[in-house]
Amino acid sequence: MKVVVIGGGPCGILSSISIKKFHPEYEVILLEKDKDIGSRIKISGNGRCNFFNEKLLEEHYSSSFVSPIIANSNKVLELLDEVGYKYYFDEQGRGYPLSESSLTFICALKALLNKYQVKVVTSYLVTSLEANSENIIINNEIECDRLVLAIGGISYQNEKLNYNRIVNALDLLTTKLTPSLSPISVSSFPKELENKRIKCLAKLLHNNQVIKEEPGEVLFKKDGLSGIVIFNLSAKIARLHLSNYQGYQISLDLLPNIDNNELDRLIDLNPSLDHIFIKEIANYVNTFSNPKQSIRDLRFDIRGIYEFKFSQVTSGGVSLNQLDSSLSLKKDRRIYIGGEFLDVDGDCGGYNIGFALSSGYQIGKEIK
Repeated sequence: MKVVVIGGGPCGILSSISIKKFHPEYEVILLEKDKDIGSRIKISGNGRCNFFNEKLLEEHYSSSFVSPIIANSNKVLELLDEVGYKYYFDEQGRGYPLSESSLTFICALKALLNKYQVKVVTSYLVTSLEANSENIIINNEIECDRLVLAIGGISYQNEKLNYNRIVNALDLLTTKLTPSLSPISVSSFPKELENKRIKCLAKLLHNNQVIKEEPGEVLFKKDGLSGIVIFNLSAKIARLHLSNYQGYQISLDLLPNIDNNELDRLIDLNPSLDHIFIKEIANYVNTFSNPKQSIRDLRFDIRGIYEFKFSQVTSGGVSLNQLDSSLSLKKDRRIYIGGEFLDVDGDCGGYNIGFALSSGYQIGKEIK
């Protein structure tokens, strides 16, 4: 049996390794369009590589489809342990290499590829695919019996042209693609706030109703808000695939851990608020007629989500009703699809790479 895996990201790499683990007699070829594998992994967690989460729970994903797949999470970690890869989980459950370097994680994955004798071909762009009754043909030169598609989404630097080429070649149905885990463009605020940060409780509102809230640090950008908490709010919006953001707002409670009585006392003692906030934020809050209300509920109208090149994840992808639990296409059981190429996206915190790795493991376990 000859299997070709397209895409050298976390799903494609783990698929290749897992296939060889369960079927050592199979020939497995991993194709990657870049000069090296794991290019997206390198930027995860700002280079620290947030590769996993201690608890991959369904509630952190866009679909319950993930449940049987993320059940493989411990098996993924056991596989990494085979080459002595060491990691730790922080207080939020985010998993990082002990070295806090993505290069260490990539090195471990390469060691597993070598251990299980996966053939890796880099700088190879797939421009054509044909699935006939006898086999699957790639670029009119590589023939295989099984195909794994793990090309990811179109966030960061992935090309939509290449994405669409593969979708169209196999006549795959996809849902609308929207940037996710991205800064959110909002109504204006003073230039003095740019690049300033504050820990607060951020809420996503629609027509004044709270849709999602999360504590964390918010960064004021030139024309929007950023930070992990904002990324997670953007994921909630992205899954709605909106074309109009009217009625959607971000609300910041700047002092969520201080009750109203204490807040009144602090404002009476220090009306300028510069004993509580940095000068720029204190000045901004005091431009409102009711500073206390602004501290509790600093509102911004949402204009949209930053474009794909600024996002970490693509919301949307290959429609899930085309697949069975083995992650093979119902219309062609020889073709398997996993990772971000699917219509699955998760919150910030290792959930997306964790799903990609787990789905890769699932494919290797199920492929036949």
